[in-house]
Amino acid sequence: MTGFCIEKFIFKNIVREFCFIFLNVYYYFKMALIFCNNNIFCYDSLASEIQKIQSSARDHFQKIFTDHEKLKMQLESQKNELELRKIELEKREAHNESERKKLAEEIEEV
Repeated sequence: MTGFCIEKFIFKNIVREFCFIFLNVYYYFKMALIFCNNNIFCYDSLASEIQKIQSSARDHFQKIFTDHEKLKMQLESQKNELELRKIELEKREAHNESERKKLAEEIEEV
């Protein structure tokens, strides 16, 4: 999976999580209004619950963002390690080729 595909996958998950939380807030709000129609003190309770849900959603998205950044850094690190490994393998390949030529020359001399 390329970096772009991973970014797209993570973004889709974030949007899905946001929609899920939004629908939960909407459902809670709707149920609370139905339940509290005749309750004068309902507004404070409802506002408090909505603030809790918003805070929870904010914390959740912060965690998702932090995890995304960690994954991005890990991918970047792996990419750099693979680049270094590629360079090392290219050096070995060049060395092996020169050794192969030396051996071929020695065989010709014998």
